[in-house]
Parts: sequence; structure tokens; C-alpha cells
Amino acid sequence: MNDFVMLKLLDRFQPLFAKLGVDYGAMRLILRMKLTMDRRRASTLFNATSGGVDAEKETNHFIKSMLLYGVMGLLIMPVLLLELPPFFKMTIVFALLMFMIMMALISDFSTVLLDLRDKTVLLTKPVAPRTVAMAKLVHIVFYLLGLSGAFAAAPLVAIAIRHGLLHMALFAVELLGAVVLVLTFTALVYLTMLRLFDGEKLKDMINYAQIGFSVMMMVGYQFAIRSFEFASLAPEFEPKLWQLLVPPVWFGAPFGWLSGGVEAGGGGFVATLSAMAFVVPVLALVVYVKLMPTFEHSLQKLSQAGAVRTKGKRRLGDSLARALTTPGEERTFFQFATAMMGKEREFKLKSYPSVALGIVFPVIYLFIGADGFSLESLSTGRGYLAIYLAMLSIPSVVMILRYASGYKGAWIYQVAPVRDYGLAHRGTLKAFLVKMYMPCFLVVGIFMSLVFGLRIVPDLAVALLASMLFTVICWLPVRKVMPFSEPFQTGRGSDALMIVPLMLLLGAFAGVHYLCTLFDFGVWLYAAVLAALNVWVWRNGFGARRRGSG
Repeated sequence: MNDFVMLKLLDRFQPLFAKLGVDYGAMRLILRMKLTMDRRRASTLFNATSGGVDAEKETNHFIKSMLLYGVMGLLIMPVLLLELPPFFKMTIVFALLMFMIMMALISDFSTVLLDLRDKTVLLTKPVAPRTVAMAKLVHIVFYLLGLSGAFAAAPLVAIAIRHGLLHMALFAVELLGAVVLVLTFTALVYLTMLRLFDGEKLKDMINYAQIGFSVMMMVGYQFAIRSFEFASLAPEFEPKLWQLLVPPVWFGAPFGWLSGGVEAGGGGFVATLSAMAFVVPVLALVVYVKLMPTFEHSLQKLSQAGAVRTKGKRRLGDSLARALTTPGEERTFFQFATAMMGKEREFKLKSYPSVALGIVFPVIYLFIGADGFSLESLSTGRGYLAIYLAMLSIPSVVMILRYASGYKGAWIYQVAPVRDYGLAHRGTLKAFLVKMYMPCFLVVGIFMSLVFGLRIVPDLAVALLASMLFTVICWLPVRKVMPFSEPFQTGRGSDALMIVPLMLLLGAFAGVHYLCTLFDFGVWLYAAVLAALNVWVWRNGFGARRRGSG
């Protein structure tokens, strides 16, 4: 194994680790092994672009992922080059960076944060628990620094060119604080889950917490923007107490002072926000170090089997299966897919955030669109068409219905008496609509009905019919393999390319719906057309794919 530059830099801090009671030699050896394994661990961001994973080649996936993160960081540069107040720009930049870091931490590194192998392998050797825990902490910090550095490389250059080296230095320091804050917050949420639950329930709650992080960061980004009032394209900061709970505003505030404080109205309030940008991350790091032994001890709960799941919902599932599917392959795969969507944790982690954002997007759209309008004036408009934003979740989930972490069990398809694989796909899509999409649609539909009244019920019915038709259309261009039969690492870049035309098609559905609202009985006519298309597509769109044709 080659040595790493990061380890050589870490050697300079060897006396500090000695004072903390850490065996530096053992910790360095552990870190060297962890960093070597990182080279071989493919990032989930490459799932959609790689054609497979060759286990025989030691490809440096960590470096490749850093390059991809760097390209993503280029998307932030236009914000920095605009003629806008630094306070506003840096608030938006930190909101985007913290969102990206949180998503990468959840998707790629939660497995390391929650890893039990250290306890199983290393603690049986003459290695102190403090040394093992510190190795994990330093490993995570290495990863997050590399991750945030890749994201921030382009913004750092843009800040230096646009605002000077002093702004760049401040940005670099605050970025470290943002990384510490994200790591500590994530660990505290996991620790809370570890303390409150055990067994299978604990694993489920951690999965739901990861999904909640995705939604929370998206909503938090909107709150960061709402901290500023726009007047003639010149955003002005208006102090509000809730801004004390929005970290991107903390990190943006010092740039207001550094640029002269012209746009940083609020005086003492902005000073408080600026102080929080430096004080809170330091306190967070202290809290994390203090709670690290408790966190490591609580991780043992993940190895507990827990209680057997209850079967109270099976009767409802059977009733839905009988009502919505035909006997045979379709009904069998409806029940099988329903169970997989509820138990397959990796699938839930990759799909549930999209479904959750399908609830958040329409609400955010109305939240932004309602600015300056009364509830009465809003309720008489056509803002309810924002429900089509809930359909944004459909393409991404339909395209990963063929993946599962337990894909090796797909050999059963070759020996099971499956005569028509088309029915298997149809049952799976119906399971997705019932298990994942319908709860999302009902929540948004109820919200829209409360805002716009019962007059929109026909429009909601049209949107539901459009959703059902759109689901089959999203499935048609997907490579036809059996549901849950491939590993997530075999995703293809063509899947991502498919989403663009599908989004345009979704906009066409919404556009036609809007035009139909301009005519008497236009919505009812559109509903009749969609109903007829659904009957035809759901009966004939899947063909008769026999064994070996999928």
C-alpha cells in the first residue's frame, strides 16, 4: 500500500493525539487501511453512470468521486459572479454546499459512521477503544474535508477573483465549520435513534432519518432564500428570530460585515449571526468528541435481531391485491414488490427521498407563489396545478425498480413458474403506485383541497389519471429486466438522460390540463381521454414477455 498525503500531514499532529490518550501508531495503521478501502468503494453517485463494477481492478473510486463533486461545484460559480450583495450570495452558496455535503454523507458515508466492523475486528485485538473511535472520527473528517474541498474548489477561485483573498480565507474557515456542523448534527440524530430504539425498529428509524435529512435540507434551502426580501432585483436582509435556526444565514452574515456592512441591516442581530458561524461549530465539535464513546457503545444495538415484524397490515395488502390485480403473476409480483419496497433498506434510501420531495415541492411552490397574495385571492386561481410537481418522483423511482441489495436472490426467477414477465412488471408498477405514490398524492391532494376548496376535486382526479399514465410511459424506455434483480452499481447513464424528455412530457400534461380549465367541461373531457388511454395502456402496454425475453 502506498502512503497517503493526508497521513503525512496528520503526522504533524502526533503530539496532540498522544495528549488525548490515543496510540498514534495504531491509529495511523487503521487509517491507512481505511483509506485504501475507500479507493475500492464506488460512490453511489456513480450508480447512474457506470456500467458495472469490476471487482478485480483497484480503481480509485474516491478520486473519481472527488472529480465528480468538483464538477458539481462548478454549478455554484454563476451565483458568485452575479452583481448581488455578498451576504445574500454567500448564504445561498452555503445552503447549496451544506445540502450537497449532507446528501453525500448520507448516501456514501453513513455506512462508515454506523460501521460495526471496527468493534468486531479491532477491539478483539490489543487496541484501545479510544484509538479505534478516534480513527473513525479522523477518517470521517478526512472524507468530509476532501468532499467539501472538491465542492468548494471552483467557488474558492471565483471568490478570490470576484472579492479578493480575504473573502476566500473567510470562506475556507467557515466551510470547515459547516462540515463540522453537518457531521455533528448527523451523528446526534443517529445517536438519538440508537438510544430510543433497538433491533429492526432501530434500523428502520435510521433509514427514515436519512430520508428526513434529504427533505429537511431542501426545505432549509428555501428558508435561507426567504431570509431576504427582493426589491428591484436587490435583495435586502430583514432580521427575523427564526433565522437563528438557519445555519446558511450564519455563514453568510460575516461576508456582509467584511464587505462594509451596507446590506447587512440589523446591526446587532447580524453580529449575533456572525458570531454563531464561528461559535456553534466549535461547540458542536466539543459535543461530538464528548459523545463519541457513547455513540460507539450504542452502535452495538445495530447487531441485535429485535422483535419480529407485526403482520397487521397484511389483510389490507391482500384486499388491495385482489381489487387491483388479476390472479397469477400480476398479483404475486404486486405482493412481492410491496414487501420489497417496505423492507429493502437500500431501495428505500434511494427512492423515498424522491417521493418525500414530491410532497415538499408543491407546498414550496405555493409558499413562494403566495407571497404578496391573500389566501382568498390564491384560492381562486389555478395554483393547484402545482400537484403535477408531485409526479417528479415517478421517473426516478420507476427506473430503480430493477435494483436491490439482495439481487442475488433473482435466480428464483429462472426456476419459478413465471409464464408472462409482462404481468410481473405490471404488478410491480401497480405496487409502486399503491405503496409509494398514492400516499404522497393523497397528502398533497388534501393540502390543495384545503387551500383551493372542493372545486378542484375533478382536477385532482385528472392529475391522478395523468400520474397512472405517466408511470407506464416512464417504464416503457427502461431496459427490461426483472424487478429487484440487479445491484445498484450497474445503473446506466442512459437512465439519467431519459429523465429530461420525461420532465418535458410531464410539463405537457400540466399544460394541457391548464388549457382544459379555460373551457366549460374541458376538465371532464380531459379526464375521459386520460381514462381511455389508461385502460388501453395498462392492458396492452406490457405485451407478453415470456421467459427469457426480459
